[in-house]
Amino acid sequence: MKGKVVNLNLDRNHGFVSNNKGEEYFFHASSFADRAEFNNLKVGDYLEFEIGKDSKGREQATKCKKAKDELKEYLINNGLTAPSAAEGYDEFCDNALAYAERLRDWKVTTSMIRKIYSRVLGAENVSKLKLLRPHLAYTAGRNDDNPTLKEFMEILDTLIKNLEVDDEAKLKNFKQFMEAIVGYRKYVGDDKDK
Repeated sequence: MKGKVVNLNLDRNHGFVSNNKGEEYFFHASSFADRAEFNNLKVGDYLEFEIGKDSKGREQATKCKKAKDELKEYLINNGLTAPSAAEGYDEFCDNALAYAERLRDWKVTTSMIRKIYSRVLGAENVSKLKLLRPHLAYTAGRNDDNPTLKEFMEILDTLIKNLEVDDEAKLKNFKQFMEAIVGYRKYVGDDKDK
């Protein structure tokens, strides 16, 4: 099973991981084969784990190990190129939809990202877009209790950092990337926006 770390107490050697159904499981540092992996965890990291029982018969995460977040990596690696490539466009849309579902599952509503979306669309050039980086950091910090919104701000920041000032084609792709995420977020529903 795969899930996201939603609570972590390194001093007490435990935390909680949530699967894609929102079910949370306790885990202890001893459930990691590699103690250094536990010590380097942070809220928002993904884990692969199995469900076991503790000494009192309660379900908990066992055999934990840090998991690669392929979806996040795909978006970072393709967010500036895939929207304009007909060959990879369907894969891009499928991944944008999967990420929108992740946003929905973690209660990131369309309205939470609408201000950033409108500022991205209003940026006439890469320089103006780069000026949004502090705003992304502010949004991430202001929503520290929502690791997926914070993760999304980090993805946007990484993509903006990778833009070269005179690369108008990648600016267009970035805007299309943002439009796809917002559009699919609205599409997957369970959003308070009307």
